Amino acid sequence: MVRTYYFIRIFDYITRVIRFFVPWVARAFMFFVVLIATSVLTFWSGVPRRVDQIANEWLDRAVLAGFPTEWDSHLYHVLWALGLLMVIVGWVILSFITVWIVHLIF
Repeated sequence: MVRTYYFIRIFDYITRVIRFFVPWVARAFMFFVVLIATSVLTFWSGVPRRVDQIANEWLDRAVLAGFPTEWDSHLYHVLWALGLLMVIVGWVILSFITVWIVHLIF
């Protein structure tokens, strides 16, 4: 009887932990997918154009969230640099994935 009680308690703890961490893992996975998709799209649309689109989208979101509009030009340059960094990090991740897949095949 005691073993059944402990099993039920452990199973309850495991389900609580899983229910807590699944949304975080899902968000991280979706961010990873968006990062890779953005990096792949820069191959066709060009890096400056795509980074400019990312910076403008983030700037619009910041203004809608209440960021002061007199700092728009400064914020744009910061967001442009962050967008460029995001594209470069995506390329690095793509290169690691490519090497991993080639290593698995051969």
